[in-house]
Amino acid sequence: MATNFNKLARELENKIGSGNQITQDDIQTAAKVARATGRPQDKILYVLVKRASQRTDESE
Repeated sequence: MATNFNKLARELENKIGSGNQITQDDIQTAAKVARATGRPQDKILYVLVKRASQRTDESE
């Protein structure tokens, strides 16, 4: 079964938008999507996921 990178990207976008906690798995998924697609928007999503993760770490 092929990986649906668009779906993974949408799920990450929704997670960031809703303010849910970002996990290490989320960061790895964002990196996987960015590497697999090579699309600029997916590379930006990876950066956004990393930043959201850092904000979550700081608030704890």
